[in-house]
Amino acid sequence: MAEVHQTTIEWNGPAVSGQMYADLVPAGIETELVVDGDFASLSLRITAASMDKLRAIVDEILATFSDAEDGQ
Repeated sequence: MAEVHQTTIEWNGPAVSGQMYADLVPAGIETELVVDGDFASLSLRITAASMDKLRAIVDEILATFSDAEDGQ
């Protein structure tokens, strides 16, 4: 059986931002967005076959979120 590496990113904040971030998540990433009024919780579960690949995926997601945040 091959190794599987997994991590979770959790974010909480304004619902508008949560929806924006959820829309930016790459295909194939398990995503859960829970909106309660003006508040949102976003959870991403990221799985990869190697630690290097996992790190690359996480780095890409965080860079994408940062670029979007800077553009608001």
